[in-house]
Amino acid sequence: MPELQLLRTVMLMLRANVERMRTDEAGFTLELVLLSVALAGAALVVGAVLVARITEQAHNIPTTPTP
Repeated sequence: MPELQLLRTVMLMLRANVERMRTDEAGFTLELVLLSVALAGAALVVGAVLVARITEQAHNIPTTPTP
């Protein structure tokens, strides 16, 4: 799934930035805000992908009555 690969790349970049910011305590609050925003965004992306795939599968359910 290309969406998950993109999400993994973004999370790795975020983790690298968080590690860099940990050496500077002044950015701790900003770090928490950015991490919260990133995780909320990731949850929205995963939710949207799941909804799209479930909807696609729901449209494939046959609705014609069988004799």
